[in-house]
Amino acid sequence: MLFLYSHLCLMRSLNFFVLNRPAACWHKFILSLASAVLASTFAPVAVEARSQLYKPPALQFNRSISDQLSNRDIPTGQGGFARDYVITCKAREQITITVTSETFDPMLAVISPDGSTLAENDDAEDGTTNAALAVTIPQSDRYTIRVQNFGQTTGGSFQLQVTRSPAQQIP
Repeated sequence: MLFLYSHLCLMRSLNFFVLNRPAACWHKFILSLASAVLASTFAPVAVEARSQLYKPPALQFNRSISDQLSNRDIPTGQGGFARDYVITCKAREQITITVTSETFDPMLAVISPDGSTLAENDDAEDGTTNAALAVTIPQSDRYTIRVQNFGQTTGGSFQLQVTRSPAQQIP
């Protein structure tokens, strides 16, 4: 429907232009017309391709997953790689995230919907190189959990788990 409406408006504009402009202006109009048609034709395809390009898998609370970090994942720009997951959280709930690996030194980050880093950790308090975080979620939304390797290694296998406590009651 939108396609037909835009082409109807285009035809009315063309008719007005032909009747009210000298022949010397036609080349400018033809170029702008071609640009408008191409933009309206390819814009939906670009948006669809972009949305299909990056879709991190969803995590579920209280389930451990085993996965692999490799050079096919997101380059960090520091010689390492990262893998993202998304999880839906409620405001004021506390989540605990752990990632363990015997093949690389993992790092964790929680990224807010606006793209800012809410929390990050390299080494857990247990003295290992595994990573762990406890975070209180500020607002209900989808958050990104990023697992990456520390330093310039290609990664390896890891286990990731996210647990939650109930949302705190406001007095």
